[in-house]
Amino acid sequence: MPAIRMIYNNEKGFVLPVGLMFLAIIAILGTTAVIITTTDLKIGSNYKASEQAFYDAEAGVQYVLKQLAIDLDDSDSDTVDLMTEDPPISLNYSTPSGFSFTTPTVLTSHF
Repeated sequence: MPAIRMIYNNEKGFVLPVGLMFLAIIAILGTTAVIITTTDLKIGSNYKASEQAFYDAEAGVQYVLKQLAIDLDDSDSDTVDLMTEDPPISLNYSTPSGFSFTTPTVLTSHF
């Protein structure tokens, strides 16, 4: 019977290592959660920026096409031929407010 008492009496410091192991596991899980959350936020902001750039480019294309159509409709088609004009006609458009695209200077030239 004295051997059994020695085993039970020898377990007094067992709680400290177990507690430290649990603390280490919780710290690793917390660090992993922070890294995953940060990465997800970066992915989300990159996706948002790419979508905004795509929609901005699409708006720019549609705006310039609309302005070209308006300019071509306003001109007298019997007297103006954009492809044979000498010197080439320069069409300058300004960017509307609220958009970040830039409109190019459109030059029509001889082919």
